[in-house]
Amino acid sequence: MLLRRLLALALAVGLVLGAMQLRERVFGTGAGAAAPPAPDDLRVACVAELAAVCEALDTSSPALIEQASTTVQRFSDPELPFDVWLTLAPWPELAADTRVRSGHGELAEQRSDVLARSPVVIAAQNNRVEALRGTCEGTVSWRCLAEHADTPWEDLGGESGWGRVKVGLDHPAERAGGLLALAQATASYFEGASYNSRSLGSPDFFSWVSDLAAAAGAESDQSPFERMLLTGTADYEFVGELEARAVPLLARSPGRAEQITILRPEPIVTADVVAVGYGDAAQASVEQIVEQVAAPLADNGWRGAGGEQPSELEAIAMPDSNGVPSPATLETLRQTWDEVGR
Repeated sequence: MLLRRLLALALAVGLVLGAMQLRERVFGTGAGAAAPPAPDDLRVACVAELAAVCEALDTSSPALIEQASTTVQRFSDPELPFDVWLTLAPWPELAADTRVRSGHGELAEQRSDVLARSPVVIAAQNNRVEALRGTCEGTVSWRCLAEHADTPWEDLGGESGWGRVKVGLDHPAERAGGLLALAQATASYFEGASYNSRSLGSPDFFSWVSDLAAAAGAESDQSPFERMLLTGTADYEFVGELEARAVPLLARSPGRAEQITILRPEPIVTADVVAVGYGDAAQASVEQIVEQVAAPLADNGWRGAGGEQPSELEAIAMPDSNGVPSPATLETLRQTWDEVGR
């Protein structure tokens, strides 16, 4: 009996030592070794939708703020010009895929949990919503909206002076928020069912998304929502936007705010904020940023990761997942929009 216990103890000790050695080979550090500290000149990149958050960070140099598609392309270069990327899921996966296709080795990385969330919404002119509800069987969905985009309002029970139904999306081929809005519109087209790259190749969907792209019209440096705030109904009457961008902008535009309704359509798709560190000091770099972003995120209209929201936001039940398709499907959707929008 004693011999058996001694053998069992020896086996347990051997398993622990083996696990420690494996950890050292994989991660390059022993279980008890401290992770490398964050660099003194921590370099931060930030997706454009989080510009106001990154401007509040306490770093030695200003954050590199750019569109998600631009940052993703940087992963095709051997070296990155930043240590931490504050971005939206699933753009880190799209970046990793770009890295693989470029033939460079994988980067050591550390990713935070989801730090904050924002649902995709439709910002709409009040009177246009009321006019379209009858056509859309009481609920203005993305599917119904896209099916009637560019249709004369007088054919839908609206006023002839309104012209045609004007719908906008913010550069889905380039901008994170715009692509998430397109993902939500696509989920609405498929009536909430999951879809994949093969689904996007159907002739019916291609025709539907082509009509939506044609109705969205020419793109400009300003987002469709910014144009709506500036020109009223002249350019857009319904636009896809992140709640975290729409609500603060409305608060700063009291004259327009009374004319615009924020719709939160089903299925809910969310922009989920994550921080990703790269290199040997990835863990410490991410921790340094995570410590700073909670207050700026809340101040700029982002809901907490658990669904809690600033007082000015409507309480809604947030889904467990972000509702976004796989990175490969999202990339196919982006390419499809790029193709039909030319």
